[in-house]
Amino acid sequence: MDPGATGLAVKVSRPAPEVAIIETSSSVHWECFWIAEGDHTLVVGAFDRGDKSSPEPRVQVINKPYGWDMQPASDPPSAGDDEDLLVQVWQLLSSN
Repeated sequence: MDPGATGLAVKVSRPAPEVAIIETSSSVHWECFWIAEGDHTLVVGAFDRGDKSSPEPRVQVINKPYGWDMQPASDPPSAGDDEDLLVQVWQLLSSN
């Protein structure tokens, strides 16, 4: 994602089809998420080095939601694909 549009830069690495590493950053913030997809579960991790109230990394094992799909819609993945994956991860973390 272009940081000029929102002030937030998003960088997604996909080392395997079922794994993604998401870095978000702005001039005052950095946060990292990682996600691994199994047949029935997701493992989601998050680390926000700027959050002094919770300085520890968070890891959750979550039942995979119905219809979950972390595969990018385009090949190669577009900025829109990266944004969509980030929103999905935020939603998972906020609901669990």
